[in-house]
Amino acid sequence: MSQIDWLASLGALINARLPKGSAPDSYDRLGNLIGTDKTDRPWIVEQSMNHTLSVRTKDWKYIEPNDDPTTFMKAEKIETGNLNVPQLYEMEKVSEQENVAEKYPEKVFELQTILRQVRNKRIKM
Repeated sequence: MSQIDWLASLGALINARLPKGSAPDSYDRLGNLIGTDKTDRPWIVEQSMNHTLSVRTKDWKYIEPNDDPTTFMKAEKIETGNLNVPQLYEMEKVSEQENVAEKYPEKVFELQTILRQVRNKRIKM
């Protein structure tokens, strides 16, 4: 479950009808909260401070290419994640230090396709 699912989930809990389009990326995961459903979302789209999108699954995180200057990062020695090449990280390695995009091009393509479909509104978030 993701934090963005709280709106739809709590709405379901109190039988509230959300206005159409008010939470397009929120799923009703009430079953997860009350313990009747052990499944999880297959993926989630995340957005960074500079609007770069990433797709996160249980096993992978894909960050789209972005060479935007990082003017909002003032601290030294803080990795911003901005690169002009695709980034792919294995989630079992939580530090996200090794970009394995070249090693797993089929996974990069799969996650890029999800982002493309979300942007074109061909897939529900």
